[in-house]
Amino acid sequence: MKKLILLISLVFVFACSSNDDSSNCADISEQGIAVIEALFDASVIYFNTPSSASCLAYTEAISNYITYSQSILDCLEGTDLSELQAEIVELQLELTNLNCD
Repeated sequence: MKKLILLISLVFVFACSSNDDSSNCADISEQGIAVIEALFDASVIYFNTPSSASCLAYTEAISNYITYSQSILDCLEGTDLSELQAEIVELQLELTNLNCD
């Protein structure tokens, strides 16, 4: 549940980022919302009804979130940047520990 709350809060971090003046960062919140919603949905489904299929969907959503997050690191600074970097590390660890068999 803690991770779900953190994911929701990241939507606000993206939307409120002060360093989104470059063309790659202009639509950071619009891009991020879809990725975060997909991860949120997949995590809710997986934790409510764990199965191989829901686990695979969850791992795919984590991977997509990590890829997206790594692509926007240059758009963030300060606390926003360090929080996202920590979230990436945490999700990479969770992805490594998931067993979808």
